[in-house]
Amino acid sequence: AYSVLEALLKRPANMLADVILDQSRFPGVGNIIKIEALHDAKLNPKRLVSQCSQTDLLRLIQKCRDFAMLWLKRGRAPYKNVYNQTHCQTCKLQTVKIEKMGNDLSRTTFWCSHCQLAIDEKERTVISKLLPRAPLSQKNVSSSPSSISKSSISLPPLPAQCPQHGSQKLRLKRVRKATLNQGRLFLNCQPQQCKFFAWADLHLKKCCRSVCTLKMSKTSKTGGQWFLTCSKGCGYFAWATDKDLQPFGKKLTPFSLSFQKHVSCGIVTNLKNNT
Repeated sequence: AYSVLEALLKRPANMLADVILDQSRFPGVGNIIKIEALHDAKLNPKRLVSQCSQTDLLRLIQKCRDFAMLWLKRGRAPYKNVYNQTHCQTCKLQTVKIEKMGNDLSRTTFWCSHCQLAIDEKERTVISKLLPRAPLSQKNVSSSPSSISKSSISLPPLPAQCPQHGSQKLRLKRVRKATLNQGRLFLNCQPQQCKFFAWADLHLKKCCRSVCTLKMSKTSKTGGQWFLTCSKGCGYFAWATDKDLQPFGKKLTPFSLSFQKHVSCGIVTNLKNNT
């Protein structure tokens, strides 16, 4: 661990999100390991190495190693508290941010703006008093990019249900082919032999006689927030509301609705010997 620590300290001006993925200094860490280890260590991915104590860095190194060892043991990612999530699985708030940052813009970084604040302890205390502590439910979802809603909106769940497999195996997906329905959301059943299909976006606002496209922001200021745009390209824009998001429930995740296939894996080979 100390050899890795020395390597990290030689790059004080680098963001943690970048330096962790440097295979010459921290071999074996992939994007998912980076994201979950930073969350476990309660460190914001945008923090510079120079802004971290040696204790912080050693804790981060240990969290990377612990996550990687669990991955090797189970053959898959042991858990995903913020990766590909809209709600943090630790604090249960809709505070997961998503952004392409650092030197490698092909990788997307997730973090919780509540659990991984990039501010000092005094400011953390002030902000924490403004955030609701109650566990998130279907009636407590963010209604704007800058706030966490306490509104109670009674909406039915997605109406579709596979007559053969029920609702548990339904997957929310997006039409990627260049057709008139490109960008629309639909439900199909996980078993390949099942032909079930149903539109899942019929409750969304219509613009230019077509259902609006639901997307997620990946900018530095509003990353992680859902918004609606016109599928016909007229320029319409609106932040998604409780009424828009609630019917999707837990099926709504960033990568499940990505327009491009996303491949991200944790590379854990040789991590044990290098930490």
